[in-house]
Amino acid sequence: MPLSERTESIISELAAGYGHGRLTALLKYANLGKNDPGKDKPGGSWYNLPTRVSMALGKDPSEESLIALATKILDDRANGNNEPKWVDELRLSFLEDGFSLSFDGGKWSIGPVGAEEIPLPPQVSDLEAALNAKGFAVSANHYQQAFSAFKRQDWEACNSATRSTMEGFLVDVAKAEAGFVPRPGQGGGGNAIQELDNSGLFEPGENDYIKGFWKMSHTNGSHPGLSSEQEALFRFSAATSALTFFLHRWTS
Repeated sequence: MPLSERTESIISELAAGYGHGRLTALLKYANLGKNDPGKDKPGGSWYNLPTRVSMALGKDPSEESLIALATKILDDRANGNNEPKWVDELRLSFLEDGFSLSFDGGKWSIGPVGAEEIPLPPQVSDLEAALNAKGFAVSANHYQQAFSAFKRQDWEACNSATRSTMEGFLVDVAKAEAGFVPRPGQGGGGNAIQELDNSGLFEPGENDYIKGFWKMSHTNGSHPGLSSEQEALFRFSAATSALTFFLHRWTS
């Protein structure tokens, strides 16, 4: 999957801030020197810096070149402490593309977020749209909140919103398909799972899977506990898969 135009734009703008002399070395570092026209136009005038960067990148710059550029710029201009605003902007854009920024031992690196199975924005958009279309608007809203929290690296908030997404969906299905009535003032996720099982809506093994997910979802959310990127990724990925599967089976 190529990097987004937004990520390319941020990197291009940052590269153009180097000045003509340093830009030459920067472009060569990313194996883009062969496309660099240099600062001199035919006839004696100069190319401006954004034009040089644009020409060096070409129409479809490779993921490898853009990541090399971004990594070099981060190493040159950000030390991991008191980060300038553009670092956060770059981090969020890369995260939406499925990559994360990390700073360790005085050097920056950019690599895939967690695991290759991270739900990409199209999958998230499709599931959110399907939830809304099937009448699960509250669950769709919590799901979008979970994804937004994941992108801004608020792992505990992601876990909490993921739990709310699953609970809302399971309770709504149990109410519609099994006559479940939640107790006032309680979410009812655990009881909804039991009612769904009693009504025969789970195939063998599915009830155990959902019960295990539900039990795990009560740790390391906004309260109680702390979480990590890998844990939030696992929970969000698992919820995305389960929601997509059960949504289509129970509401088709």
